[in-house]
Parts: sequence; structure tokens; C-alpha cells
Amino acid sequence: MLKFIRGKGQQPSAERQRLQKELFAYRKTTQHGFPHKPSTLAYDPISKLMAIGTQTGAVKVFGQPGVEFYGQHTFTSNSGAELNIQLIEWVYGTGRLLSLTAANQLILWEPSGATLVAIKVLSFDGKLKKVSSLCCSLNKDIVWIGTEGGNVYQFDLQTYAVREPVIYHDVVMEQIPPSYKLNPGAIEAIRQLPNERNKLLIAYNRGLCVLWDLETSSVLKTYIAPGHGQSVGLFLNASGSQFTWYHADGSFATWNLTNSDPPKNVNYVPYGPDPCKSINRLFKGKRGSVELSIFSGGMPRSAYGDHNCISVHASDGNKVCLDFTSKVIDFFVTFADETDNADVLIVLLEEEFCAFDLTDPKVSPIKAPYLHSVHASAVTCNYLCSQVTAEVYEKIVKAGEEQDQHYSNVEWPINGGTLPDEEEDGEETSPQEYEILLTGHEDGSVKFWDCTGVVLKPIYNFKTASLFG
Repeated sequence: MLKFIRGKGQQPSAERQRLQKELFAYRKTTQHGFPHKPSTLAYDPISKLMAIGTQTGAVKVFGQPGVEFYGQHTFTSNSGAELNIQLIEWVYGTGRLLSLTAANQLILWEPSGATLVAIKVLSFDGKLKKVSSLCCSLNKDIVWIGTEGGNVYQFDLQTYAVREPVIYHDVVMEQIPPSYKLNPGAIEAIRQLPNERNKLLIAYNRGLCVLWDLETSSVLKTYIAPGHGQSVGLFLNASGSQFTWYHADGSFATWNLTNSDPPKNVNYVPYGPDPCKSINRLFKGKRGSVELSIFSGGMPRSAYGDHNCISVHASDGNKVCLDFTSKVIDFFVTFADETDNADVLIVLLEEEFCAFDLTDPKVSPIKAPYLHSVHASAVTCNYLCSQVTAEVYEKIVKAGEEQDQHYSNVEWPINGGTLPDEEEDGEETSPQEYEILLTGHEDGSVKFWDCTGVVLKPIYNFKTASLFG
């Protein structure tokens, strides 16, 4: 029987293992490529930082190329819902952010070095307290939490606790016109007025929106949009004078805050009159004197129901529809500081990350400096070239720039954070050398990546298919 018992073989000695630890030290320093299963996106216009959350619990923050932070949700009760991130809300200008998981947990993160550290976890119990929306105050002291039960809670960022008063939906219902007889449903959006910070705009699921006064705890204005089915959300302009309300029937309309009467185009469906899918997100902006409406979804169900689209409609009649190959997770628009002038459209898809120039009527693409998918076509081989001279590197980059002439040369808007100076004053700098990673792909292409710094930057794509076709 002994011949069937296999020995463990020769194991490395303790001395050899100690020597290996001294000579080789492996540790994670940075991450490249596109995140696995992205689920949410958020942008801080003050710090100019972008955050991406995933279904696997990863939080990734990006600023200017080279500025990156990573965080990871962990299990507390071994439930996968504790990792699935559904919402991210920035505490504007502080570098802190809140994440909401499918397990109804609210986690406050702050950067520490190159990582994000969870400093507070708040759990909500009960179906009525299922969180549906978040809004951080412009004073950075409170986060308003909207729930599916229709109530709005105040989360104090100093004490890390929910505080009074709560905006209960039945208190709101007592102060609105009796003509509205529905249960308003879940809170779909909360917005603080930038010009009057003691007022909140609260949108409910069933066609009700109210202007709430925080000082007197009363309803100042009521806006009712009947006949649209579910409301999805709202967009508030930079001056806080108008809001655009969008719905599940593919319609949207811009309301004046001072007037409770519905606007004339309250039933405007951009892709109507056929039944359309829901508008999932909408931004309004300007290109000079031309007004822009940028929205995802809203396509006719019969012909384009399975398409993943973002539309850019201009008031001068120019309409562009961007049709993507994978699902649109979310998007945002960057604006010139504290104005309605739209600059760049940033789109997070299920399998890629895209950007487009909104100052150009053609909405030309912008080459993003990071989040490129290494596996857009399956990698079959790779090779790392070290000590590449500046002369060779510049020639490769120049060849790559000729391939990129269709891209807009607008400045990258997500440029938050600072990079440490690599060169100390007074030292003679040695000639710059680069590291280039070559990847061979299933489609016959060879891609050149600059991996000298933190960012894995694509610099040239050589397609061999024409040579062997």
C-alpha cells in the first residue's frame, strides 16, 4: 500500500525561503485596465475627481492622469449584496465620498495615501428605509437621504448619525393641493438650490415634486406632472431658477421654480409619438447661445428598444445619437465653472469608458488618458521593453498621433489632485528612458502601451490583418 502514498517532494529549506523574502518583495502598487462589472459613477465638480463603483465592491477614484485612489468594500455578514455598490455621492471639495450598497449600507470613505479608507458604516433597516437617492449639501455638513418609503432623512457628517428633523411624506401630503390623491412613492431625486441653500427640491416617483423650506419645514411650491407614469429624476440648472424633470415614458420638460403651472411642452417626447423607453439620466447645458439636452435612453421601444444610446439634442435642430455596443451604466457632463456652458460628456459603459466634446456640433470623441480595456480584443501574447530611449519613444508616439487625428484635442476635464515632483532642484537629470508594454491580440493587432508611470497609456496600435488578409 505504501507505493500509493505520494510524498510531498523536496520542499525549499527555511534558509532559502528567508533569502527569497529578502531578495524578492511583491506588492500591489497600481491597477490598470477597465474595472470589472462597473455599477455607478459620480463626479465632484469642485475637486474635479471622478469615482466609479463596481458590483464586486471596488471604489476607484480618478483625477488627472497619475492621480488614482482605490477602496474595497468587505463582508460583515457574508452577503454579496454588501459588495454591490448602487450609488456614490461626493462630499464636494473634501475628497470624501459616500457609497450605498445593495444591502442598504451607507459607507463614508476618505483618502489616505493612495487608498480609500472606510471611516463610518451606517445600516438602514426595514423596507421603508430602503435608500433610493442621496444629496450632499453645498455646505458639506449634511447628506440628505431619500428612501423608497417617501421620507427624507438628514445624515450629519460631523456626528455620523441621522438627526432630526425628518421630512415625512405624510407631512408633505398635508400641504399639497387636494387634487393630487396618489401615494407619492419613492424619493427619486433631491437637489439643494445653489442660490437659496435653505430650500430643497424633492421629486417623488409618481409625478409629484415639491420645493421644501428647511427653516420652516413647509412646502413652498408644488409641481404636478400627471400622465407620465413614473418620474425618474430631475436636473437643476446652475443658477437654481429652472429644473428639468424627466420620466419613464421618455418625456422631459423644463419648469420654472417660481411657477407651479406645467410648462406648455410638458408632454414633449423627443422620440415620440410611438411608445418610448425611460430616460435614465438627463443634463441640460449650453453651447454658446444654443441650448443642449443630453440624455440616456428615451428611444422608441419597437425599433430601438435594445439599443444603448445617449442623445445630444441642440435647440438649433442639430441632433446626435451615440449608439454604444454595451450597456450605458451612467454618464455626467462637465461644465465651465459655475455656468451652464457644457464642455465634455463622460460616459461609463459596461465594457468601456468614453468621452465626447460637447463644444463641437459633431460631438467628436476625446481620447481618455486612462481606463482603457487591455482585453478589448483577447490578449494572446505580451512583451515588456525596458530602457527605451526618448528618440525611439517619440517616433512611436508621433506614429500614434497620426492615428488619433479624429479625436478632439480639448483639454481633459477630470484634472483633480496633485502629482509629486519627480525631479529635485539642483540635480542633473539623466536622459529619460521609458518602459513600453507590447500586447498581441486575437484580432491581429499589436498595441504599444507606455507603462513608465502610474497610468497604462496607449500610444500606438499596429494592425497586422491587412498584411495577412
